[in-house]
Amino acid sequence: MRITGNVLPSHHSISSKFDIRRKEFANHALKWTREFESLDSTETHVAQMAEKAVDAVKSLEKEVKKLRKQLSAKQSIQSRASRQYKLFERKARRSNEQNAAYKALREARQATRVVRGVLIPEEAALRAAKAASYYWNSVLKGAKAKEKADKEKGEGKKEKADKEKGKEKKERATVATWSRFTVEDSTEYLDVSQLITNCRGKNRQVVFAGTDYGVCKMSETCAQTLNEIKAHVNRYRVLSGE
Repeated sequence: MRITGNVLPSHHSISSKFDIRRKEFANHALKWTREFESLDSTETHVAQMAEKAVDAVKSLEKEVKKLRKQLSAKQSIQSRASRQYKLFERKARRSNEQNAAYKALREARQATRVVRGVLIPEEAALRAAKAASYYWNSVLKGAKAKEKADKEKGEGKKEKADKEKGKEKKERATVATWSRFTVEDSTEYLDVSQLITNCRGKNRQVVFAGTDYGVCKMSETCAQTLNEIKAHVNRYRVLSGE
């Protein structure tokens, strides 16, 4: 049971299955199982590719770590040379010491650029290797999930699962009644037929609320009956020429 932010006039809390429906479609293992099936490969080959990708990541991480240390050292030398040159830069006349400081700064900048030029491609290669490692390890998990599912399958279990699945489909619909109308679910699973049928001859109406995001107001919610919605649909068909 989930209580909404506003208290309803009937003082009923809302029983919601919407979140459960949403989680059903977020099956991470199923996605990678399908990816493994699309590759048309064996689990052994996928495991080898995952191992190679991990080794490549480890090797590149060592190289990148070493280059980053070198770059940090070169940047420190460049900073010291820059501070030294600025001391002589304020003087009006150019001296030999100032020329030497500028030469040292230029060499430090050049050394920094060389190391950075080597480091940038290595970092790009490391990112690509990590992406490949994630891909192959995820496919390997999908392959293991498929293998586990295949082992659990059997003729008896399959028939039992089909029966349970058929039973589940019949019970999946969330039925709204006049005694239990404060329910929430996805549109394709929400059954309001009993509300529409039982409201005939009574002072009750089934309305559908829609949100219109306007220009001046943040949003406007209006309620319409089923007949009003049908009239809008028919008018759209006439105007669109369908």
